[in-house]
Amino acid sequence: MSKQPVIVDYRQVQASAKVVPKTSRLSSQAAGWQTVQLEHHVQPAFEMPEYRSAQHLIVLTHYPQPGIVERRFEGTFREETTQNGSVAIVPAETVHQVRWNRNVEFTVIALEPGWVARIAHESIDPDRVEITPHFFQPDPLIHQIGVALKQVLETDGHNSGFYAESAASLLAAHLLRHYSSRPIQSTSSCDGLSLKQLQQVLDYIHSHFEQNLRLTDLAGFVGISCHHFARRFKQSMGVTPYQYILQCRVERAKELLLRSHLTVAQIAYCVGFANQSHLTHHFKRRYQLTPKKMREQ
Repeated sequence: MSKQPVIVDYRQVQASAKVVPKTSRLSSQAAGWQTVQLEHHVQPAFEMPEYRSAQHLIVLTHYPQPGIVERRFEGTFREETTQNGSVAIVPAETVHQVRWNRNVEFTVIALEPGWVARIAHESIDPDRVEITPHFFQPDPLIHQIGVALKQVLETDGHNSGFYAESAASLLAAHLLRHYSSRPIQSTSSCDGLSLKQLQQVLDYIHSHFEQNLRLTDLAGFVGISCHHFARRFKQSMGVTPYQYILQCRVERAKELLLRSHLTVAQIAYCVGFANQSHLTHHFKRRYQLTPKKMREQ
């Protein structure tokens, strides 16, 4: 009797411990992400058992030098040459196995199938669209999003839910357009939010930006999907919802620096940043000064 594939659900803590020898170095579990999960790994030479994931997986490599990986998708075997930035796509429930013969570093992004199906439903012709397996190949956009997700998790995991949902929406749309059985073409133009919708959203953001807002909160507030909301907001405002919320937090921090006696750490907490260093990072990017220097002036 053949051995059944291991089932991995990335919503569980240290889910990948079932199939790799060392625990992940970074995980989104504590951040409370809903539609996407992330694990970053450094692993020794190893042969994984056959497994299938409850989520669609995007695997990004971080190899300083090209390497060889052996991969099997439901009986289809290939020996791959990987390099930094290579991306593999493993659809949910696909029987999958990998072997590598040296130390490797990689990031796994796990997208909830229901989220991808929701994005497909919002597209032009979503009937029977399925994500298909893809061996390693370059994909600069996915690599850029993956690196950004890893960085925001490292620097501000506690307040990263909004960013993660925005990235999940973009990743889902990208998979449906480039890695599906019936690629969906996105529309070339996008109308912005109506004036009424925009005012409602801006009022809500300004009243709640110090909280851990989620993209689903804002989209639901005006009754449209997350994917369409993010695109329409950027069309209206010129920046993404996440960037706008950061701007609100930094501007409020500046007001408090100049008009209150709160410490920089206290101000960071009041405006929704995880800590003083996170505030300082974004404050300096906007004003070319640290909060301390701004207050001294």
